[in-house]
Amino acid sequence: RQYTTRLAAHMADVDLFQPEITKQYGDEERTEDVKTVMKKAGMTNRSTVFLLSDNQIKSDKMLEDIDSLLNSGEVANIFAPDEKGEICEAVRPAC
Repeated sequence: RQYTTRLAAHMADVDLFQPEITKQYGDEERTEDVKTVMKKAGMTNRSTVFLLSDNQIKSDKMLEDIDSLLNSGEVANIFAPDEKGEICEAVRPAC
C-alpha cells in the first residue's frame, strides 16, 4: 500500500513526507515532524502527502494529533507565537 501511495504521489507531482520512526521517537520528534509537514504544505503552497502507516503510531497523543490534522486541518497549540508570525509573513502576498 505504501508503494501505491508513493507511486500516486509521484505521478501527481505531489511532495511526500514520511517520518522516520525509531525507538527513540517521542513527542518532541512527532511535534517537529507535524510542524515540518504543515509548514511545507502551507508556506510553499505545495500539495503534500503525509504517509504514516498504522505500525508507526507510537502513542495515543500521536493518533489524536493526526486525527485533528485530518478533521480540522490544524493541531492545537503546535506553533509558538514567534513561529506563527514567521508563517504569517511567509504566506502574506508580496506587495
